[in-house]
Formats: sequence, structure tokens, C-alpha cells
Amino acid sequence: MSELNYASALAALDGEFESASAQTGGSGVPAGRYNAILKEAKIVARTGSGIALSVSFIVTEGPYKGRYAFTSYGLSKNGLPFFKGFLQMIQLPLTKLSELEKALPLFPGHMCVIDVRPDRKNPQYTMTYVDRYLGMGNVADYLKPPAQPAAQDDLIPVDEPDDFPFN
Repeated sequence: MSELNYASALAALDGEFESASAQTGGSGVPAGRYNAILKEAKIVARTGSGIALSVSFIVTEGPYKGRYAFTSYGLSKNGLPFFKGFLQMIQLPLTKLSELEKALPLFPGHMCVIDVRPDRKNPQYTMTYVDRYLGMGNVADYLKPPAQPAAQDDLIPVDEPDDFPFN
């Protein structure tokens, strides 16, 4: 049985490894203002407090381009004024809350300026607010392409069934 040799595959990535910046933690963005596109909105259950609209944004410019920011709006009596403000800000008309589920496909593509701030109660977390509507865009233009496997020119397929460690 032959041993797997990763040396050439790892050597091919040496240049990328050298120039890569070290990342730790999540893929969110630090506090600040960013141009972003609304990627997705979905209705989610909240533990012990009803339901909410969860919204994700993709930063479209600058050093954090491609990174995500998130917010949610409680769909309860106290949260509805903030949710209505959000709808007005992104210019998405909704006359009845009962129509929200059908309207979810209308959310992606709204371009806006978002303001990411530290949460006053829990500074390790952030709050994301929509400051200004910029128009419509195409979310696909800002999604990262799926990773492609590295080419391995020296990979030799094994055609001998007796060489496999399992059957």
C-alpha cells in the first residue's frame, strides 16, 4: 500500500500561506459604516420570545468587502416600530405583517449603508443599523465563488482494488 504524499500539494500553497493574513474569530466586521447589500431575510424563532426577522448583509466595498453583518427585528408589539422603520429605510412596502413570508424573496439585493456599533449592554457583540438606502443590486456579484480544489498534477489514480484499505 502506498503512503499519501501531501508535500507537493502543501508546497504549491507556500506562496499563498506566506501572504495570508492571520484571522481569528468570526467573519463579521468591526464597528463602522459600510456599503452593503442585503443578502437574505428569514423568519426565525427566538428562544422564549416569539419570532424575528433575521437579516444578513454582505459588505460591498473596502477592506472588509465580502464579510457579513447581521441584525434581527423582533416581530412583537415592542419590535414592530423598529421593523417598520427598517422596511421604510430599504423602501420595501409591506401593508400587512401576515404578508411577510410571501415578501421574503423581495429583500435580497437592497443596497444600503449600514452602521455597525458595539452593543451597549454586551460590548463583545455588535448591533447593525441601516442608515441609508442606495438602490438595488445583484447579490450574486458579491458572493465569493466556491473554492476549487487545488490541481494535483502528480496525483496517480489507483486502479487496483486490492490496494484499498477497505472494501
